This record gives sequence, C-alpha cells and structure tokens, in this order.
Amino acid sequence: MFAIIAENKIRESMLKEEFEDLQGQGKPLQIDDLSHVPEELRASYILIR
Repeated sequence: MFAIIAENKIRESMLKEEFEDLQGQGKPLQIDDLSHVPEELRASYILIR
C-alpha cells in the first residue's frame, strides 16, 4: 500500500518538474565502502556520520 502511495507522489512530482535542477544532478553517487563495518552496525554508523 505504501509503495503505491509513494509511486503516485513521485509521478506527481515528476509531472510538476520538481526534480529538475537538483544539486548534483547528472553526477555519480558517492557510495561509501562499508565493508569494514559489521553488517548489524552499518545503519547506526551511517546515522552517526
């Protein structure tokens, strides 16, 4: 149910062109290498950073 609501909101925003001129648009994402952090601690590690 939530996925449907989220998808509809995204479609509405796309039609309103609210995703245009976003900071970093067209640039690659910076993905952190968290392989050194235990899997069960990764979420808290990201929040603390």
